Amino acid sequence: MRLSISEKYLKKQKNISVTYSFLGGLAVSFVFIVFGLNIDYLTKEVLIIVSILSIVWMLFLGLLDNRTRSNDLRNRHIEIKKDKIVLIDYEVEHHIPIKSIASVNIQNIKGVISSIELSLKKSSTFIIDNSLKFEGYEEIERLADFLRSALPEEPVKSR
Repeated sequence: MRLSISEKYLKKQKNISVTYSFLGGLAVSFVFIVFGLNIDYLTKEVLIIVSILSIVWMLFLGLLDNRTRSNDLRNRHIEIKKDKIVLIDYEVEHHIPIKSIASVNIQNIKGVISSIELSLKKSSTFIIDNSLKFEGYEEIERLADFLRSALPEEPVKSR
């Protein structure tokens, strides 16, 4: 079974990115206006144009950042196999045996699984702090069911 990132999650991340970019642009334009009013040779029209351009520039940077993140997320998949979980990132496979999972935290929001956090017993070359977080996958409930059935009850916690 192969799980992929959902388009709904990607759209939500895009909305967050655009909102923060717009707020950053507003902050930069506010700074331009506040400090620009003290400079004699700058007119109000120039300050308004610079403010608008800063907002547009920040939105462009936010959309560019979101595009690269979305492309990265579209190339990530999870495959669930009999005794392991395989993470596929740009066709590079990382195998996580079920035996190496120390604990599982399944996070619910309003009865819907929002994310799954795995803690591993031993370190790996591609995992920095022995933990993984899965969120935004289309059928994340299937991964949660697999982990509940494959592991004993004590390391699996639902919040």
